[in-house]
Amino acid sequence: MYDVNDFVTGVWEGERSLSENKAALLSALDPSVRAIIKSLDYEELLKDFEESIWELFQDETPDGGIKIIHFGLREAADGCCVYVAGTKQREVPEFRDSDCWDWITQNGGCLNLPILNRLWDRLCGTREEEWEVVLSVFMILLKAYLDEKGESFLETSGLSRVRVSVGFDDGDIYETDLPKA
Repeated sequence: MYDVNDFVTGVWEGERSLSENKAALLSALDPSVRAIIKSLDYEELLKDFEESIWELFQDETPDGGIKIIHFGLREAADGCCVYVAGTKQREVPEFRDSDCWDWITQNGGCLNLPILNRLWDRLCGTREEEWEVVLSVFMILLKAYLDEKGESFLETSGLSRVRVSVGFDDGDIYETDLPKA
């Protein structure tokens, strides 16, 4: 297995493309997990993500005072839930529950990502540390989306500048600025 902090920091801060990040992840994984990740349809996952983000912001947009949009991951009954929340604070709240957020949608901001749920079920049921692989896949997905459609994301969310963070509720948080181009 690999060091998740080194890998996701490389994804988040690096200039690699989606295909280069996929290749880097595959080379870092144990052979038992590599086959599962190799068969993953990133294009379909990216499509689901884009549709879910668009639907989320059509229902409710954050007010202009939001400084951070957070993509949180947590275990759910049907696998893994990715939710979106916002805060007016300059840092992601220490305790990542709904009471600490200034903006969260009525459905809890959960995105519809069935491929990520299936990946969670396949990986995390076998070895506990494989949640790191799910985080890495989501980071690759989010980075590709923001690189390609960051300006569109800002427009859809109604924000002109925002910091984006991502991580599991009980784990490390990774952040980056997303200024309007």
